[in-house]
Amino acid sequence: MACRYSVACRYEVSGFRAVGTGTGADAMRSNDVAPRARPWRERGSVTAEAAVALPALLLVLATALWAVTIVGAQLRCVDAARAGARAAARGEATEEVRAVVLRLAPEGAAVSVRPGADTTRVEVIVTVRPPFRSPLPPVRLRAVAVSDTEPGVIPAMTVTIGENRTIRGNRP
Repeated sequence: MACRYSVACRYEVSGFRAVGTGTGADAMRSNDVAPRARPWRERGSVTAEAAVALPALLLVLATALWAVTIVGAQLRCVDAARAGARAAARGEATEEVRAVVLRLAPEGAAVSVRPGADTTRVEVIVTVRPPFRSPLPPVRLRAVAVSDTEPGVIPAMTVTIGENRTIRGNRP
């Protein structure tokens, strides 16, 4: 787009208007660059678009943070269940296993320990709520770990002998 005559030429380049005289190259190098005036109907449209986009952006951000919180809590549940299953498989007392699991699990977790002769099972269940006020729902998480009981470890049991005598502890 070159101006062939030595008259005032007008060029529009990506939203700017260059006004100059002479050939097209002179007009393009002109220092008289001014932004193109917008019609009155378009004024404020950026503000309106930002007002619509900002709440949507905040909702996406809140959802992403909630997803990260859920994943972190699930990882803590899995780690707690695994540590509890290892401890129970080594022959630790059930109360000690629960203490280990509750120390590693998220706050408010429920722990179930089932020692057995062959395998030991530990289950951690927790309901995670959003840390901020939001319409996002609470999520119930569950992690289960099963470990082979170590050879020579006799699981803690309750054995009833005779009439009303109850013996608690390891089987001989």
